[in-house]
Amino acid sequence: WLEAPAPHESLGRYLVLGTLGRGGMGTVLEAFDPALDRRVALKVLHGDLGQEHTQRLVREAQAMAKLSHPNVVQVYEVGSAEGRSFIAMELVRGRSLHDFIHVRPLPPWREALAVMIQAGEGLAAAHAGGLVHRDFKPSNVIIDERDRVRVLDFGLARRADDPTREDLACAAPCTDLGESSLGAAITQTGAVLGTPAYMPPEQMKGHDADARSDQFAFCVSLYEALYGERPFDGQSMAALVVSMRNGTIRPATRGTTVPAAVRRVVLRGLATEPEDRWPSMAALLLELRRLVAPRRRHGWGLGLAVGLAALGLGLAQYARRDMVCDGAEAQLRGVWDAERQQAVRDAILGTGLAHAPDTWERVQQRLDAHAEAWVAAHTEACEATRVTRQQSEAVLDLRMGCLGRQRIALREAVDVLSRGSATGVHHAVQLVAGLPDPARCEDVPALRAELPPPADPQVASRVEALRQRLSRARSLAATGELHDALTMTESVVARAEALTYPPLQAEAWLARGVVEHLQGRYAEAEADLEQAYLLAAEHRHTAVEAEATAELTFVVGAEQARPEAGQYWGKTALALARGIGPRAEARALTSIGATLSSQPEQALLHHRRALALLEQELEPEHPAIASALNNIGHALHDQGQLGAALEHHQRALSSWQRALGPRHHTVAISLANIGHVLLKQGHHASALAHYRQALAITEEALGPEHPAISGPLQYIGVTLTAMGEPAEGLAHHRRALAIRERTLGPEHPSAVLSRIQIGDGLRALGHHAQARAAYARALTTGTAALPPHHPYLSMVLGPLVDLDLQLQDHEAARRHAEQAIEVRSAGEAHSTVGLAQARLQLARALWPHPRQRAHARALAQVALDAVTTLGPDHANTQAQLEAWLAEHPAP
Repeated sequence: WLEAPAPHESLGRYLVLGTLGRGGMGTVLEAFDPALDRRVALKVLHGDLGQEHTQRLVREAQAMAKLSHPNVVQVYEVGSAEGRSFIAMELVRGRSLHDFIHVRPLPPWREALAVMIQAGEGLAAAHAGGLVHRDFKPSNVIIDERDRVRVLDFGLARRADDPTREDLACAAPCTDLGESSLGAAITQTGAVLGTPAYMPPEQMKGHDADARSDQFAFCVSLYEALYGERPFDGQSMAALVVSMRNGTIRPATRGTTVPAAVRRVVLRGLATEPEDRWPSMAALLLELRRLVAPRRRHGWGLGLAVGLAALGLGLAQYARRDMVCDGAEAQLRGVWDAERQQAVRDAILGTGLAHAPDTWERVQQRLDAHAEAWVAAHTEACEATRVTRQQSEAVLDLRMGCLGRQRIALREAVDVLSRGSATGVHHAVQLVAGLPDPARCEDVPALRAELPPPADPQVASRVEALRQRLSRARSLAATGELHDALTMTESVVARAEALTYPPLQAEAWLARGVVEHLQGRYAEAEADLEQAYLLAAEHRHTAVEAEATAELTFVVGAEQARPEAGQYWGKTALALARGIGPRAEARALTSIGATLSSQPEQALLHHRRALALLEQELEPEHPAIASALNNIGHALHDQGQLGAALEHHQRALSSWQRALGPRHHTVAISLANIGHVLLKQGHHASALAHYRQALAITEEALGPEHPAISGPLQYIGVTLTAMGEPAEGLAHHRRALAIRERTLGPEHPSAVLSRIQIGDGLRALGHHAQARAAYARALTTGTAALPPHHPYLSMVLGPLVDLDLQLQDHEAARRHAEQAIEVRSAGEAHSTVGLAQARLQLARALWPHPRQRAHARALAQVALDAVTTLGPDHANTQAQLEAWLAEHPAP
């Protein structure tokens, strides 16, 4: 071929100044244009490209020359001289996007997104001009010295309507390219065909590339800019293709600050199927601009104003949107508008609760944002079919059906909040935060997998009406109005039985089981949840299967202290949840973690995985993030990692305060958790201060007789007793017991615990007979009301045996010690040290009987052997056993 001109040579009127780079299409020179007194970039095409290929590139460059946009490198001239074809372009000095996104630490996500939006505007402008880039990647984007971004190197660009475009398939099947560099361009007979790491699956298969292919490449680059790595794993072409075709995207990097909403937008652009991506670059940029801009509050009574003018070029196809897709705001009239907003405000503030103003502010912010997102999703779904014509009517129906169900959920939540109940206000933020994200309605594959409605229109109508009642019941349950929620779910269960549509029956059983769980009716909840699961599994209702098994994991494994059965359900729940999404998986992991109280290391692992998934999906202020931090704190506490536990509980406290306000009663729970750690660390005064602050907030929020008051009272009582003030501690325990018996009943587990703690206080005061009577009553009630291996039974039996022995009632001591051994041998109360102590107690009870002394020593020896294997952490117990055996020689 003809070599490119050397420096100081001329090409036509251009004076060559130097070489900027070389590529598969040609050599890029820096040149001076004396006619216009400016420097330019001069791409001189390789002479061996062939005449036809060169002519096509020249035609496309001519098309690019007609495009003038601030985010596209300007093409000035296309020409030839001295047998060489060239393209004269704008000369831009700066750094490439590749260099920008590979600095460490990563740029802040807003900065990265702002840069990428500029690059996206350039692509959108090219698409509006009928051009497709086909090789968009960070090295083909340049950022000048004033931070203006331009897309360049449209060397593969072609007109979208070009009938002569070449096949884009790899020279060999792409999966046969082995370990070829994923970041390098593929060539075939001299033509660059794209860069594998950024090519969409359809382009790898040899299908036509269109604007959606550019969108995929843009989203790969955007993901790389946000997270510092590409979305699809694979060190070889074969591995990369498998990841892309399976849609297997890396989890978000640990500690990322990228919001979950931004991640969802990017992931849609990375969909395997082009029709599942955003309908256009313009639509994608619309959503990204909404997310990168500071959030502003909208007055829904005045309507939602969406400004499109700021998007610049590339939105011509939206010119008729007001005439075609302008009905979304109207559909929220009567659901969340000025009238409904005022009703909720009056209901919440009308309760007079201390935290009501904070709650209203947060509820309003969340509902405004939810409504805004719903309108945007509805409008975009409509435009994708009616305006841009990139989505079928069938897909539109699926998305609109999903949005319709979400509208019902929003309406029912607002109606429940308008009731103005105190429990509704306590749980209002959590209710609103739990509303389904409108972005879910963009997941077309998931929507296609949903079960179809009944074929009979009349049955379908009745099913829809009952589902609306279930939506109301879920909102009632979420706000703690459990009696009304149970009544409604029972009604739906009965009516669903009369219909021949099993999916609804499974949904109804599930809803009733959830309410029964919240009411503490664990046996009934277990039966209903199992029925829901079996029916859902039979009819492949995966969402119900996943939720039912996650609930069963908690109800069976944690609430009923049957960890092995709970973990069986947990494995099933986790397998199902992984096919649904990160939030479902986090729910399953949390439930499994709750069953692992006797295995704190495993519990911690599950809770940390749950937090990582939630942080990918939710904003940092979401209540679920605070709950996950709280769970990790508990697991660390159980492991004895008190410093780390304190850190996580303090983070949870900050998260709760941001999510709910500083005067919400849930903040009091978090303060109490911090107090627990401080108490165990020996910081009694600091723990007491946290407990008293928790009590003040709870009394202010809920009133002096609410059962939640009993928790802080109990903790204050325990701390005062530990500080040598058992009389004052006993007074707090007695007040806690009175509240629990009056509100929860004398057989409630917490009432059993209060009696145990009253016994502890009386014992500390030296009132041994009264203490023994308190323990005995706690044991009688607990044995009748609690599972056989409940930890509270272990808690009461130990001190009861000690008092039996102190009062020389050896027969009672023997009976109680044998029961303690049975309780501590299995289940949640299992403890090697606790079991050893119970065996020593039984040995002490048997020793006064000479014929039992050999058996007593054997019990103590078994206990010693078990404790010896535990290491130095239990040296005191070991010494106690050794001393007893030494003092009680074999007969």
